[in-house]
Amino acid sequence: EVYGLPAEQVEEILHREFPGKVNTVGRSFGVFKVHGTGGHDLDVSLPRTESKVAPGHAGFAVTGDPFLPFAEAARRRDFTVNALAADPATGEILDAHAGRDDLESRTLRAVHVRSFPEDPLRVWRAVQLMARLGFTVEPRTTDLLRTMVDGGELEHLSRERVTEELRKLLTGAERPSAGLAFALRIGSVESAFPELAALAVT
Repeated sequence: EVYGLPAEQVEEILHREFPGKVNTVGRSFGVFKVHGTGGHDLDVSLPRTESKVAPGHAGFAVTGDPFLPFAEAARRRDFTVNALAADPATGEILDAHAGRDDLESRTLRAVHVRSFPEDPLRVWRAVQLMARLGFTVEPRTTDLLRTMVDGGELEHLSRERVTEELRKLLTGAERPSAGLAFALRIGSVESAFPELAALAVT
């Protein structure tokens, strides 16, 4: 995430440093993908804000702003442990939302209670992350997830996005059952897969 430079200048630098490797499809969102740097793809983005304009995971208007304060830019993240950043020049860890404390206590906590429910994919992200990482979901965030499920938000998700999160759960967690038990608890299994919920032993 690059601060202090407009998108045009960031793009110019990337093309100069990585000729033929820059994908600019996400330019309108302030995101550039650099292919094959050190064997990996690298996402380079501007700080940005997101405004909910339509239902579902993709229903956001995104505005890039290179001069956005870090705390505000990080507020669009889902969980506090995903809102951390490191300054590569100084090594300083940037933590505007107490993510290090939650990392230490292995806790998933919503960054912002008002914007968190705007993205229904976060229900399944919570399920797979808590199982893969062995984290707990703090009570207020659990309540937010349950409210999203009860409000029918999962109906706006594509099958592909849900499948990808479930793939991470089933292939990446030592105990996928922990995630499935949590999904049952917040109602997401019954909402998205009622045939599986019917098989659950209570």
